[in-house]
Amino acid sequence: MKPIVEINLKTLECTVADPEHSRSLYEEGCFGRAMMDDVRIMKRLQHLPGNEKLLERASIRSLSLIETLYLLREGRIIAVISGQEGDAGCGGEVENRLLAVGAKMHGIQAFAARLTVYSLMRKRGWVVRDGIKFGCDYVLYKQGGPKRYHAEYAVQVQWDTQAAKNTWKKLLASIRFTEQAKKALVRVVVDRDRVSPTLFCRWIP
Repeated sequence: MKPIVEINLKTLECTVADPEHSRSLYEEGCFGRAMMDDVRIMKRLQHLPGNEKLLERASIRSLSLIETLYLLREGRIIAVISGQEGDAGCGGEVENRLLAVGAKMHGIQAFAARLTVYSLMRKRGWVVRDGIKFGCDYVLYKQGGPKRYHAEYAVQVQWDTQAAKNTWKKLLASIRFTEQAKKALVRVVVDRDRVSPTLFCRWIP
């Protein structure tokens, strides 16, 4: 059975409550976040008295809107909103409502560009995680994810009109920041159906 993702449009939470489904989503592609992913936390919880409820909470996996949309389009989950079920294969009401929420939060162009790049990198075999703490949209890991590897690339997503506002000062600042985090900067420009990734590095003579 496909994992069931419960979506609360008021709180914008996309959660997987079933422990087995939660575990499978992480093992298959490091999707979402849950306390159960941290071995140290789980060891501590297992030794606490009356830990049943804590362990249950630790298994709840939270997905981002983009992760949920990607998995829904790939037919790998069942998404439920207010008691309504939508299968990814039909791309119906659930997908449309999630797209509308994302566009309202980030803007139509920005959300569409981020979703396009996320899907592209996943299909190329990368494990894609949120990159906010590195000042970028995504960070890319080899298969196996954060438990086995450090992220190799920091990805900035831009759409055509935004890319026109780039300056060399902004670019150099981004490169220096990602270098300090031991990552290479990839800037991806989305122009309608065209996706153009560019790898940047600083040349020191």
